[in-house]
Parts: sequence; structure tokens; C-alpha cells
Amino acid sequence: MLRNFVYIQVYRGYFFARIVKSGIDVRFECAGLSDTGRLFGDYKSISEQFGVALRRLRAFRFGIVKPLALVHLIPSMDGGYTRAELQELKQAAEAAGVGRIFLLDDKERPLSDEALIQIIPVLRLMHDVDKNK
Repeated sequence: MLRNFVYIQVYRGYFFARIVKSGIDVRFECAGLSDTGRLFGDYKSISEQFGVALRRLRAFRFGIVKPLALVHLIPSMDGGYTRAELQELKQAAEAAGVGRIFLLDDKERPLSDEALIQIIPVLRLMHDVDKNK
């Protein structure tokens, strides 16, 4: 059974989310992404807004199958992102209902559906390999 694949572009104060192949980006304001000095502030706020986005996009197949997600950190941060910040973001997405999260840092520009369609099979394979460990 194929899971939906959600692409989330994270900016300071908001994020865009879409199901790959839908072609529709939906913007979600998020106070948890407005912290000064670092991108991630309030974990609970981020998790709640990710959950709102997943429900609004109807990302859960048959209402129960959790989607896979690529979370793309768009803004550059001085000194980069800490391992703790990345782990926090991953946990927020998992708490929102994402079955497996992949992170992409600020070194890449936002990805088109065409680019995502090319990398999804590799990410799905990684997910299957990890699941079978």
C-alpha cells in the first residue's frame, strides 16, 4: 500500500505543505517557527500546526495510513542547525502523525514536484530498509 508523500518547506514563522503530485502548496502560519536566534521555538506549536496541515491535506490514506514526509529547511541559519534542533523538528513531525520523516537542509532551493518524484523512490527504499532492520 502506498503512503502519501508530503513535502513541507519550513520558513521563519510559517511553512508550506503539499502532497507531492497535487501541485498545491498550502501556507500555514506557525508561532513555533518564529523564535529569535533559532528557527525552532515552541515544539508543541510546531507539532500542532504540522497536524493541522496533515489533516487539511488529507494526508492519511484511508484515514489511518501515516504519510511519509520530506521536511525542507529553507532559511539559512548562522552556524547551521544543531543536531538537537533537527531532532526536535523530527519529533514534532512524528507527533503530528508522520510515519517517517526525511530532513533536507538549507543548501538546496525549494523542490518542484518533478524533482520530488525522482527522489521519492529512493526515500521509500530507505524507509523500507530501515523498517526491516
